[in-house]
Amino acid sequence: MIKNQVWFERNYCEERKEINLKYEDFQGQLLVEDYPQLERLYLRHIDSIEKITLRNLTKLKECTI
Repeated sequence: MIKNQVWFERNYCEERKEINLKYEDFQGQLLVEDYPQLERLYLRHIDSIEKITLRNLTKLKECTI
């Protein structure tokens, strides 16, 4: 999970309103946490990921996995 998590946190700052990931080669787990402005989250065609945890996304309106 560490490698996925580090990449995700480096590429997506906490102030984003939308995150759109496609065809990434993730392994294991991913934690999406503490994005206070995030309204839309799209995680598409990430078949190899085992678990996605969403936490403290207070403005999230739409999520597609």
